[in-house]
Amino acid sequence: MESKSNTSKLDAKFNGLGFSNTHPQLGLPTIKKYLKDFDYGNQDFSGDPGQDNALTQAWLSSSLKISALEQLKFMQSMLKRKFSLSKQAVKNTEANMYIETSPLGWRLYGKTGSGRGSQPDSNKAFSYEDGWFVGFIKNDEQTYIIVTNFTAPDDSDDNISPGIQAKNISIDILTKMGLY
Repeated sequence: MESKSNTSKLDAKFNGLGFSNTHPQLGLPTIKKYLKDFDYGNQDFSGDPGQDNALTQAWLSSSLKISALEQLKFMQSMLKRKFSLSKQAVKNTEANMYIETSPLGWRLYGKTGSGRGSQPDSNKAFSYEDGWFVGFIKNDEQTYIIVTNFTAPDDSDDNISPGIQAKNISIDILTKMGLY
């Protein structure tokens, strides 16, 4: 069981998937513990090799990796309250993730994320941009989890971040399914 001070600290700071501003305040040992407790991706919060930047960069196209299936399992666990977080922490997280209510009455919650990467055979520092939208929609009877990963060439002249593009793709799919 975790200490009350760590639970309170996380309850006060946890902000869904995008809790990057809390990394330095929580500290590396606490972050590693929660990554393990949450079974979050590869749980590697070391940052870039030789850069000593774990607390500021590990989640930005760096050492922390997570698949779409792992994102789905994370959201399922969060929504089913399987984590050792207070009900208020989860409620605050959902409130921070709220985006809008659709014309059909579905409430959309989620977080976007964007990053850059390189193909092994590329001579460019960055050869693609990666975007995520992870969240859920719900009404009074049902909840559906959404996980969208969008990858675009880095030389794309689109001025919309890949994370926002992933969110827009998600909304388009939900609309075509009659859920939004």
